[in-house]
Amino acid sequence: MSPHTGSPAAVAPQYLCFRRAPRPIALHSNDGDVRYAAFAFLPAPERVAEVRRAVTSVLAYWEVDEDVQDVAVLAVSELATNAVLHAAASTTITVLVEVASYLHVAVRDGTKQLPVRKDPRGTDNENGRGLAIVEALCSEWGTTVYSDGTKSVWANFPLPRGASA
Repeated sequence: MSPHTGSPAAVAPQYLCFRRAPRPIALHSNDGDVRYAAFAFLPAPERVAEVRRAVTSVLAYWEVDEDVQDVAVLAVSELATNAVLHAAASTTITVLVEVASYLHVAVRDGTKQLPVRKDPRGTDNENGRGLAIVEALCSEWGTTVYSDGTKSVWANFPLPRGASA
């Protein structure tokens, strides 16, 4: 079989290209049941825009509903920004995007410091609003702590009924 035949998901790891964005360290699909992609990046502020582009590309490729794409990319941007601000400089940050019956995004960094959702009301400070934004956008969010001393902060988004993703 030619590498250009078969389902798009079958050729995605070889031919999905991101301009100026992190290349996926994993991209998988098993006939539409579950799809996931993972990206690694260093904790630098300029990398957050690259992560947004990469996640946008994957979600568009998987034909995820555009409204869901928009809110998920905003949430990933907020979570990645938090990771950049709070992770150790030598740590690799990993972004996981998974589509099943819902869209799951997670940002894993090298610190076990748990995020604190601040009340953004009544403050002129532009910092500290990220988790409040994520909470407003998603159906649920949380934190997973791993035995290696790292953690991920994740968010889930419902997919419209009958969505192709």
